[in-house]
Amino acid sequence: MTISKLRYLVLYGVSNNTRSRWHNPHAALIGYAPQDDAEAHANRLAMPQDNLGDPATAFHGGEFCALEFTGDVESIE
Repeated sequence: MTISKLRYLVLYGVSNNTRSRWHNPHAALIGYAPQDDAEAHANRLAMPQDNLGDPATAFHGGEFCALEFTGDVESIE
């Protein structure tokens, strides 16, 4: 795909985080090349292990992700 053939493009400008759930393969089309990785600070922001299965802490969106959620967080890619 080339940028000249695009009519519009929706991108999410996000850092190059090791554990990111966001994939933005077309960002390079506009010259976006993320460099920073928050992993260097992860040890200072570690979440309690008992919250790992909670969608409010597992996903971008916080408590709104947990509304009416009845599935298994571990089964989501």
